[in-house]
Amino acid sequence: MFIQKEIERQGQYKYLGITLSDKPNYLHEHDLVLKKKAEVALQRMHAQCLWTFDEFEVSKIQWKATAVPTLTYANAVANEFIQGEIGWSSFEAREAQSRIRYFTRISSMEAHRWPRAILSMMAPTDTYTEAVKRLKILRKKYLDGEITVVYTNGGRPLLIGTYNNRRGSTLLALARAGMLPTRKYRSKFQNIHPYCCLCGMEKETIRHVLLECTPHHLNEEELRKKLGLQELLDRGVLRNTKELLERWEKETRPIC
Repeated sequence: MFIQKEIERQGQYKYLGITLSDKPNYLHEHDLVLKKKAEVALQRMHAQCLWTFDEFEVSKIQWKATAVPTLTYANAVANEFIQGEIGWSSFEAREAQSRIRYFTRISSMEAHRWPRAILSMMAPTDTYTEAVKRLKILRKKYLDGEITVVYTNGGRPLLIGTYNNRRGSTLLALARAGMLPTRKYRSKFQNIHPYCCLCGMEKETIRHVLLECTPHHLNEEELRKKLGLQELLDRGVLRNTKELLERWEKETRPIC
């Protein structure tokens, strides 16, 4: 037999190290916690390094070893979104690609070439340059061929072409990640009703926004096509989706 017990409403909740609150800015309390942690870390570091042999060097080591891991906990989540959803490679991944290709090019040189001769002598003498040491570390983390970077005609790294600097691209990224600020989504942490402000008939979800309040329903394949979640992207459909999301935000912002 279940025990019926009313659960009290909480203003904040800590989940996986992140303090979430019921305020419009749900990370407000977490920001305050981070500021307090930063102050504590600085004070502790200054106290420990005050009488050391080299205050600057010890402070730098202490900051990297103790303060940075504390203050950057869970920041990798955003980095995973950038690498996975948006299609960007991290700076470290690009560094790995550059170094691997550079040393591959040196290894393909003829044996009498000076760079190839130097590289060949490192293993027998067990003497490695900092560049080679860094290459070994990156090779353990990244495999050659797994890092895909497309370049424009000007030589700049190009993403998958899905996003640009317009507002529609931002909204599309949020929609693809399930984070579009619809009323249904915002009702989870704001005291608002989840129904669409334009039609007032259905809950405002991502699917409802893409339907533009029409009564028929998209099947899963059409929805994926509108969001560009297919192997072959339709640029025209994505452009229309961005324009639709921009228009939706402009129409609902004044009344919602």
